[in-house]
Amino acid sequence: MADFMNNPIPVEDWALFNTEQHAADLKDTPGEEAWERIQKDQAQILSELFLGWLRGDGEKDFKA
Repeated sequence: MADFMNNPIPVEDWALFNTEQHAADLKDTPGEEAWERIQKDQAQILSELFLGWLRGDGEKDFKA
């Protein structure tokens, strides 16, 4: 199949077959697990960004 697709990477190295590697995004993550990850890993930075926005820090960066 890899030859047919002109893929230089062996099938064993495809992300689909790599159970140790986690997805970089939350697209395929169940909602409950995604919410836990957001709270654990991203809540602090998102809160800091929001508070900076309220203070008007870097106002130009927040305007579309």
